[in-house]
Amino acid sequence: MFSFNSTYELPIGPGKAFGNGLQGAGRQVLAGWQLGGIVSLRSGFAETVMLSNRLANFGVVEDSPDLAAGASNNRTKGVSIGRSGIPQGTRVGTPDLWYDPCAFVLPPANALGNLGRNTLTMPGRATVDFSLMKNFDIKEAAKLQFRFEAFNLFNHTNLGTPARTVRNTSGVRNATAGRIDTTVGTPRQLQFALKLSF
Repeated sequence: MFSFNSTYELPIGPGKAFGNGLQGAGRQVLAGWQLGGIVSLRSGFAETVMLSNRLANFGVVEDSPDLAAGASNNRTKGVSIGRSGIPQGTRVGTPDLWYDPCAFVLPPANALGNLGRNTLTMPGRATVDFSLMKNFDIKEAAKLQFRFEAFNLFNHTNLGTPARTVRNTSGVRNATAGRIDTTVGTPRQLQFALKLSF
């Protein structure tokens, strides 16, 4: 996870690099501006691929699949190996098919699958928030602040978690396995505010 928070006061107005002699209306318009931002980046966390539980009578809480011969246990890039209704060469890493469910098969009867826990990387997240502030000196003891804030400034879509149950107890592929139907966070939101301090 990476987070960067910044605030920058524009160097314009009394005591600054530019416009040191500004007075009156020029000072009120040009001085006192601040820019701010927060950048948050997070890589995807690890999750486990599962089967519909065939072994509940034996006390098994989660049933794992076997890894298909030659397949990657974290197949979220490249293309599908194809089978069970998914054409070979179908691109993975998309909301329609985040991972390749064809890489996971039903183990033999009454046997645990050989796939480990938390082998699949989920989608990461990224947001950029932005703020613009203007401070006005009304009187010595009274100040007014105008704020404009944009949350998720670039309106970036952060994908949710794909369906991770790949097969039912008969070995039939779950039609939604690998599909992402949700998003995380909010779309772009804009906000204006005025704050009076006295």
